[in-house]
Amino acid sequence: MAVSDTGSSLLPDIGTLSYNGVTFSNLYTSKISGEAVLDSSGRTIKYMRYTLFVDATVTLRDDYQELTIDIPMGIIRKKLDAPAGVLSYTDKGFGRTLVINHPGGTIFDVAWGPIPKTIEFIPLGGSRAAKVKWTVTFTIPEIDRLGIIIPIMRVLEFTNSTTTGFDEDGFSFISIEGTLEIPLTRKTQQDKVLDMTVDTARQVFISRISNDFDLTRFKVTKRDFRISADKRIMNWSFSLEELPYMSPPAWMLTAHGNFTCRPMGQTKYLQGNVRWVCTLRGTYTVPNGYQRRYAYQAFVALWAWRMIQSENAVIAPGSDVPAQPNPQNLVLAGNAIIPLAGNALQFANSILQIIRIRPQTANTVIKCLPISFSFDEGIYLDSKTVTFEASWMLMTTLQAIFAASGIWQKTGFEDANNWSTSVRNISGPSSWLGNSLDPAGQAIVDFGN
Repeated sequence: MAVSDTGSSLLPDIGTLSYNGVTFSNLYTSKISGEAVLDSSGRTIKYMRYTLFVDATVTLRDDYQELTIDIPMGIIRKKLDAPAGVLSYTDKGFGRTLVINHPGGTIFDVAWGPIPKTIEFIPLGGSRAAKVKWTVTFTIPEIDRLGIIIPIMRVLEFTNSTTTGFDEDGFSFISIEGTLEIPLTRKTQQDKVLDMTVDTARQVFISRISNDFDLTRFKVTKRDFRISADKRIMNWSFSLEELPYMSPPAWMLTAHGNFTCRPMGQTKYLQGNVRWVCTLRGTYTVPNGYQRRYAYQAFVALWAWRMIQSENAVIAPGSDVPAQPNPQNLVLAGNAIIPLAGNALQFANSILQIIRIRPQTANTVIKCLPISFSFDEGIYLDSKTVTFEASWMLMTTLQAIFAASGIWQKTGFEDANNWSTSVRNISGPSSWLGNSLDPAGQAIVDFGN
């Protein structure tokens, strides 16, 4: 007769029912009910969630000297109450290999189980025996290889849903949200240290979604990764908006601004030559880890490019227009025109060479003249952004103002391909800082046992 922890029996024990070191004698009846748990899409079964119902009798073992079952029942109760123990239920006609969480085994619970649910106790025979009803729930995939979760990371669910819409301006937006679920349980019942969480799988699996984003047409505006308390499930979402006509410059996460052009002073019906004031303003967000000067280069490139369009200006004859540059305002330096402002402003030579600013000559009529430059730096908690502003005087007719002011003109730095390449590595499941969840700080705290 096999030795059990729930007392003696005159009947032979057939099969095995044990949990967390407690082996039941054959004085019990059992029942299992199961539920097939679907993934969020409803297309496949993630795992089976079984509940085992046990109605057993606990008696004094032959080798016990105590008069009651108080001591053995106290030990049994604590063991049966503890989650994530080894559960063995074999040779009962339900499958010979239903051994869960056994070290070196092939089947592990995927939801921190097995989880004891209820225990009922009814004393019998002067406290020398008792009726015990015990219920435990365990969650396992029916494909054995998916049950091997230690040390290999497996995924139980990776699904997503998509929303596409259009705003009042006709620009589109896309929202993608989904669920990522992995199996987790303790390596042993007493082991309370996590080696991994669902966040460990974030880069690998969610990158499969984000790598398909067409950043030449869309900008990622929001990313959320919500992790469940048991660290097994991540509900994630992305929001994307269609880029406008002018993409942000390379290396900038966001870029906002405006360009204005207005007559300088009073003009009479805007006839003939008119002196215009063009003002360009841009606010840039540079990602952490990138050089702040990229924002300055992006602004200067657009500023210089817009000023170059003054070559398209039309000067009507007989107007009061300066015949040559004032050397106090402009200095010729190679093929770059550098406005003097106490040396506070210097064009980035590499940028200017790309856009090929042509020098003014002494005999060239001044059509464009820089008149101001300023910047506004956010500091402390506003230090993510910096704003630049520049103004120039433009001489041309009303008929030529669009071509001469450079309205709607872009440099190569606002090309969507350049921008998407520069920000792709920080537009997916992480930014410049990964902010990954450290499993070492997620030890299990048991208040019940």
